[in-house]
Amino acid sequence: MTQAPVSLVDGDYARRARIAHALASAGRHVEPFESLEEFAAKSHDRAVLMVHDEGTLVRDVINWCQREGQLVGALVYSQDPPPKNVVQAIRSGATDYCQWPLDPESLQEAVDNCQAVAETEWTRAEKQAFARKLIERLTPREKEVLTYMTRGFSNRAIGEQLGISPRTVEIHRGHMLSKLYANNSPDAVRIALEAGIEV
Repeated sequence: MTQAPVSLVDGDYARRARIAHALASAGRHVEPFESLEEFAAKSHDRAVLMVHDEGTLVRDVINWCQREGQLVGALVYSQDPPPKNVVQAIRSGATDYCQWPLDPESLQEAVDNCQAVAETEWTRAEKQAFARKLIERLTPREKEVLTYMTRGFSNRAIGEQLGISPRTVEIHRGHMLSKLYANNSPDAVRIALEAGIEV
């Protein structure tokens, strides 16, 4: 696994320096930021995001990443966090929550684990984005045919639902398969499901 860079957001200089030094000593590239404003001035796509739990910082940083389409794995940390803070961080989209302080080995392990979990989500998000771009190429009628296909309808049943002949459904299906670069109907259904078409 190639090590993702770490974007570190923490208002405390000493804590930032300690974390950055520990991770850099293990070969990780770390970019420290004091505030959301400083953090928001750069791109952080495919990074492990470490955020100290203070005020609304966790929610604000994760929300910024989501709005900007930045794929990150968020690792939140603080000293003796109340359980409600941990729950709020996870609900906001954090991948994990650690109790500070962490020794260098535990810190590296937490960052590695966060990246491993996040990479699964990054792959899923990339597939979804690609599938959605393919679906956008379809005409409204082709999208309707595809939606019925995901529900298991036959050409005849699709034709009855749409008020067209089974032969016309076949024509739409053929055009749709071509536009999706799908080899067959199951391949098209897979693309539809990756794109998030409701079944």
